[in-house]
Amino acid sequence: MLSHKESKAPCSAFDEFITTVLSQVHFPFDHRKIHDELASHIDDITDELMDEGVSEEEASVAAVQRMGNAEEIGKELNKIHNPVLGWIWIYSSLCLFITAVFAFCLLIVPLTSPFTVKKPINEINPNDILYHISVDKTCHIDTMVLTITDIIYDTDHTLHIFYKTYSSSLLIDSWNFPYLGTLTDEHKTEYYCSELSQTRAFIKYYDCRIRDFPETSTLLTITYDRFNRYYEFNIDLNSDTGQQSTAYGTMSAQRAQRMENSNESIR
Repeated sequence: MLSHKESKAPCSAFDEFITTVLSQVHFPFDHRKIHDELASHIDDITDELMDEGVSEEEASVAAVQRMGNAEEIGKELNKIHNPVLGWIWIYSSLCLFITAVFAFCLLIVPLTSPFTVKKPINEINPNDILYHISVDKTCHIDTMVLTITDIIYDTDHTLHIFYKTYSSSLLIDSWNFPYLGTLTDEHKTEYYCSELSQTRAFIKYYDCRIRDFPETSTLLTITYDRFNRYYEFNIDLNSDTGQQSTAYGTMSAQRAQRMENSNESIR
């Protein structure tokens, strides 16, 4: 079948017919589709006439004439290609695309954030660690999940409390949680986070630092009691618990000796 663009016959009649039809169709995004459908139909009629012995030029003109009144055809096509429905379809497609992008950001990005976000615990030089305890204690506050992950004591006599928060609901981001709670040792001495660093992501990672925390302390208690919400963590800092992490080695010999001296003085 000959395409109208490939035909050697004059196509002024075809162009005039198409222009008149499309002038009646008020949804411009369907013009190309209508143009191609009409051209295909006219080409079919042209081929039939040429098979009957009509010349290509005469068949082309006759095919356009057989299509009928271009203005009436355009009005009927405008009913089919309703501009209101057309715009609704476009806006619906756009909303669907935006929803898909939002869903991607809401679901895929949070799932990958634990692998791409730099965690505060990775910023500590292993050579500066005197002891490292894996904790893994968790509590729930509304939709937020709070987990104390690690305790690290470094050579600057700073106790690092590493914890993370995330929302148990995919539709709600976890709120910032800079206040971990009241921090005390086995003697009920109260301490404060002198510095706090955090990584913002779907899962938020924190490093709560307590300066000049006694190296020989054997217990850390974290108590939160605010806004009708309560939790308490008791973390044993004694090496005898077997919680010492092997990732950075066992407790230093210096600390072990100081703890032994401290225990003897208590006796």
